[in-house]
Amino acid sequence: MTKRSLTEQQQKFLELLFLSEEEGGAAGDAVLAKKLAGYHPGYSTKMVVASLKDEIVEATKNYFVQVGPKAAMKISGVMDDPTQLGTKEMLMAAKELLDRGGLGKTENVNISSSGGGVLLLPQKREQEEE
Repeated sequence: MTKRSLTEQQQKFLELLFLSEEEGGAAGDAVLAKKLAGYHPGYSTKMVVASLKDEIVEATKNYFVQVGPKAAMKISGVMDDPTQLGTKEMLMAAKELLDRGGLGKTENVNISSSGGGVLLLPQKREQEEE
């Protein structure tokens, strides 16, 4: 995929979208990111997001990769102290994050056929009551 050239405002929107509020960003809030990036209030957030769809998807994947080590550390922390509060929720959140980042469990389905043919069965008939 070739990287397209973005306007300064689009780049700022993407950057702010993935920054926390403590860092002066929008923490994932597209409406706030649009406002902070300096878009006109009348400009549709939907239009901004649609125009940056591919870049947002890529940035989201990169974000998952960035926070993946934190999720891994949480999982190993639970192994060290399984009695801490919120363990179940923390494990579920960490697993979900790692799965979405491509680092979790993968399932492979193998389908094979030795004959290569198709078997057609007759329509099932209703049994008559006696």
